[in-house]
Amino acid sequence: MPVATFGALLCLYAAFSGGAELRASFLLLLAAAALAEAFPVPIEGVPSGTTSFATVFIAATAVTHEWRHAAVVGGVAMLASEIAKRQRLAMLLYNVGLYTIAGAAAGLVAQPLPSASWVGLASSSVFYVVDVSLLSLVLSRVKQEPATDVLRSFFGSTLAAFLVMASLTLITIELWHTKPVWVLAMVPPLAMIVAYQRRLTSSLHKQRELDRLKDEFIATTSHELRTPLTAIYGNAMTLAERELPKDVERALIQGLKTESGRLTTLVDEILWASRVAGDRVRYQQQVINPRELIREVVELEEVSAPPGTHVIKVASDVNAVLADPVHLHRVLLNLIDNALKYSPEGGTVTISCKYAGPSVRFTVADEGVGVPPDKRDEIFDKFTRLDPAMANGVGGTGLGLYIVRSAIDGMGGRIWVEPNEPQGSRFIFDLPRPQASSGGRSDTSLRHSTRLRTDAAREEG
Repeated sequence: MPVATFGALLCLYAAFSGGAELRASFLLLLAAAALAEAFPVPIEGVPSGTTSFATVFIAATAVTHEWRHAAVVGGVAMLASEIAKRQRLAMLLYNVGLYTIAGAAAGLVAQPLPSASWVGLASSSVFYVVDVSLLSLVLSRVKQEPATDVLRSFFGSTLAAFLVMASLTLITIELWHTKPVWVLAMVPPLAMIVAYQRRLTSSLHKQRELDRLKDEFIATTSHELRTPLTAIYGNAMTLAERELPKDVERALIQGLKTESGRLTTLVDEILWASRVAGDRVRYQQQVINPRELIREVVELEEVSAPPGTHVIKVASDVNAVLADPVHLHRVLLNLIDNALKYSPEGGTVTISCKYAGPSVRFTVADEGVGVPPDKRDEIFDKFTRLDPAMANGVGGTGLGLYIVRSAIDGMGGRIWVEPNEPQGSRFIFDLPRPQASSGGRSDTSLRHSTRLRTDAAREEG
């Protein structure tokens, strides 16, 4: 409150007492500071996470003009940036006050000193000390840590950034004394530095997130592999060492079959993800009948689905789509398997297929736990799972939807997820629709079509 209140009053006084003159030189520095503040530079190891080249232009204003101009440039540049970011009011007022006070302090120090380039160093140093000190004092209250510890940490981590800013301030002042318009020559290199640093930091954050997901994937996969292996080992040992009734033997053998299939699926997902990541997957597009493919996948899933808990419905009026049959089979199998897994209370899973303009649109809808809005893009990333802690008892490697998206992309389609009212999710993907003139049906497609017509006639009868 003291910083925000004093800073607001100081900015208003400076503006209305001549600190907001509409001179080209002043407006140039104000625009440069506002633009720099709008695009801060992320820096690793700095508590605040970013710094801004705006401090260069505020400190330069303090030397080339006077303290009121520096106060207005600091306050207005920060105000514009905070409004653009829709910052909370308390935070906005504090940050504006912080820059206003630091800018005024830099100008008051520079004003009585002789006109020389080294004055920029003094101006920049005062701005830095005031800014970091006030910020550290507030952070010490927020974190409930000793102010001396926070000050030491903040100054230690930002010293290198300050030295860069001070050097740039000296260069800016020299260029200004030569010819103010030469300051514009600094814009391209500074813009390149900002763009490079932001891209680098973004890559580092993505790498850290990928490492975190990878660690989570290893832990989850270890658990997923251990479960079927333990069951297989236990059943095999029991069969090998004991004489058992026939019905018990059959139950144990069925357990071996089930867990072996589960293990095969896990290993298959990992191998496919490796092939996708290495760009070793090839797609052979052909005209196929999707209804027969859907029927085959549904028959496979109905065998493994818990009896009486799920109902799978199919609705399709499409008899041709341009796709790779092997990859489309994998996509449908993954999506239906997910729909069943994430519907622990049962319900209806509906698979539909229809024409949508130049595409064929597939939809797999369930009545399960649904996908939170903030996860609808992330779930297609590698190693991402909706239930990493398995709170709902849902296992998995987090690779299924990543493989699905890669396969659909490879077949020239796109996929997204929507809520399924009143409960659940709808995974929707489009694939190319064959041209009307296309006559390149495979023998398999023709057999599928004939068999489907026979099946349809039988069902209608």
